[in-house]
Amino acid sequence: MVVYCNGATQQQIATTSGVHVQTIRAILREAGVKVSEHDATFTEDELQTIRRLHADGVSARELGRRYGVAHTTILRQVR
Repeated sequence: MVVYCNGATQQQIATTSGVHVQTIRAILREAGVKVSEHDATFTEDELQTIRRLHADGVSARELGRRYGVAHTTILRQVR
């Protein structure tokens, strides 16, 4: 919980802990921490890079791995 409150994303915590992001989300909720379903925020530079790489053929799954988010988060950004 401390790492989340200090700025780590749910996905980063899940990856580090070796569990699914939904498990982390449930643990945070049980502890009374207000969580966002979509806690990824990108800078304008990151968004431009993501959109360019996706247009160049890098998959949403690969971009998700690079940025520590779900591929669906990437897909929402490139639409």
